[in-house]
Amino acid sequence: MSDLTARNESDSWLTIGLETTADVVAQLPPSAKLVLSYLRDNGPCSRAETEDDLCLPTSTTKHALTELKDEDLVEDRPSMEDGRVTVYNIVAGVAEDVESPTVA
Repeated sequence: MSDLTARNESDSWLTIGLETTADVVAQLPPSAKLVLSYLRDNGPCSRAETEDDLCLPTSTTKHALTELKDEDLVEDRPSMEDGRVTVYNIVAGVAEDVESPTVA
């Protein structure tokens, strides 16, 4: 991780850490990594499809998707088939930084 140092208006120094996508992905909880890997492999999916296929509880899936959106790793949009359904997709350029989850 690289740092950026800048001087602000009060003439003090501020160091800001710049994280790469790989750094952000590495810090995610296991459930979010699993969902991100699933979206990478399966393309746009609804929350319900994701939780059913991964056998995750609804709350875990919702939390993972929210965290992934907050980190700008996935985006959401209305389904083209049913506008009431939201589908999630991995953001372009993120897929190469996502490792497949390992089973312990």
